[in-house]
Amino acid sequence: MQVYEIELEVLSNIHIGNGTKIAKYEYVYDDKQKLYKILDTKKLFDYLVDINKAEDYISFVGGLANNRSNADSNLLFFFTKNVKNYKYILDDYMIYQADNYSNDERLEDIECFIKDKLTNKPYIPGSSLKGALRNAILYSLLELAKKLNELKNVDYLKNEIIARTLKQIMKGISVADSNLIDNASLCVSKIQYLKLNKDQIKSLNQKYEMLKAGTKTKFVMTIDEDKMVDDEGQNDELFNVFLKNFNINFLAKILNNYNLLYEKYYASKFNDGKINNYVNLTKAKDGCSKIYLGAKTGFPNKTIYYQYYKDKAGREVSRIIQENFRNSKTTLNNIDKGISPICLKTVTSNYGLNDMGAVQLSFKEINEL
Repeated sequence: MQVYEIELEVLSNIHIGNGTKIAKYEYVYDDKQKLYKILDTKKLFDYLVDINKAEDYISFVGGLANNRSNADSNLLFFFTKNVKNYKYILDDYMIYQADNYSNDERLEDIECFIKDKLTNKPYIPGSSLKGALRNAILYSLLELAKKLNELKNVDYLKNEIIARTLKQIMKGISVADSNLIDNASLCVSKIQYLKLNKDQIKSLNQKYEMLKAGTKTKFVMTIDEDKMVDDEGQNDELFNVFLKNFNINFLAKILNNYNLLYEKYYASKFNDGKINNYVNLTKAKDGCSKIYLGAKTGFPNKTIYYQYYKDKAGREVSRIIQENFRNSKTTLNNIDKGISPICLKTVTSNYGLNDMGAVQLSFKEINEL
């Protein structure tokens, strides 16, 4: 069994949600420092009870939906009116703070990044990373099957041999959750929707906690070939040949290839002919593998259709989306570009639009058991 340390660096903002939101009454926004200060509302409420301001606070929270003024909706406004020395009080009950990268100071609920329950620090689940590895391995199996010619004239994407082989390989790969990440790496931002057919950017009102570009963390991954066994006793040539070639360098290579195909046949086409809405596809450093993680990285990235069908993928994906999401606007197919969906999720940085959720990985063997 080989044990590896994976170092991950965020190349463009990434969001992995936990299904909860930070409500407007759970933070104060400091417009001078451009900071969201997230509060421990339970302890804060206990304090307000002690100073006989709990009913005023409840009344304030209940009226948030009707407040037309952005300033009146800010919890900071409530404290300036009702609590002496409120700055010190807020500091005492602040859990962490996050920079505002959204270029929007309207007060809205914020989608949370997943965090450790004990420390309230963000992390990246190992399952998210393993899912990305799985897609790259699946594509490499399809390509190997073609070379072996053992699956000729069949639908590779639905083939039982491919599915069984992938299942057996993934049994031997384990990825732990990442190390905890400092809250200073969090920001609050929005996702920009770049529509190819209209060459326009649309930003939804929803705000998200994200990890900033430059954030680093580490994972532990184990590869145990003893667990990569053919339980069904088929002893397929595909399984044997793949396992013979499989090692950490091979894994890094297929990750790079998988990403390059995604960018070539999908993401890069949002740059063609663009002047105002050019998308900066981030680059990984030499010796690192680039992948995409987290929410809002899109159907084309979370499947292998663009890697598998290449130039024909746009129409194939459009057909699949139409079958599953009738009346969806994303089913519109751009005839000139031949891609679908025609909307790419991006985030804004100092350099303009960036591809959402891009990270780079490097691998280091730390033990052999």
